[in-house]
Formats: sequence, structure tokens, C-alpha cells
Amino acid sequence: MLHLEGRIEEAIDEWLKNDCVFDEAIKLLLLGLACSHQIPRERPQTQAVCQIISGTMPAPSVPPFKLGGLLNTVSIIV
Repeated sequence: MLHLEGRIEEAIDEWLKNDCVFDEAIKLLLLGLACSHQIPRERPQTQAVCQIISGTMPAPSVPPFKLGGLLNTVSIIV
């Protein structure tokens, strides 16, 4: 839900906030969202995931989306 509200940075664990690179944490959160997209063909390919993690490709643009019926039964933080 935080991504839907434009507050994805709040998903960074409090224990990590002082010890992580903020932009890297946001990049990985966005990548996780992209990899869990409800439409499989919208998910990044493995090669793109590796390039994003290595920094040779920018973080994916992840439009806000709902995870199907899961929002009705599971509380999702990100």
C-alpha cells in the first residue's frame, strides 16, 4: 500500500535506514514490486533484474497496481 500512496521509502526497515544507501534500497523495493507484478509478462526478465541490481540499468518504473484479490485477505506493507 505504501507504493500506492507514494511512500515506498517507509518500507525500509528501521534497523537498516542508517546503514543502507537510500537510493539502493528504493531501487530494490521497486524491483521487488516489478518482479511480483500480477501480470507475468509485465515482470522484468532475469537479465534485466541482474542489470538493475548491478547498476547498469536504472530502477524499473512501477505504476501503482493492486495484487488482485490478495488485498482483501492479506495486509501488504509495500
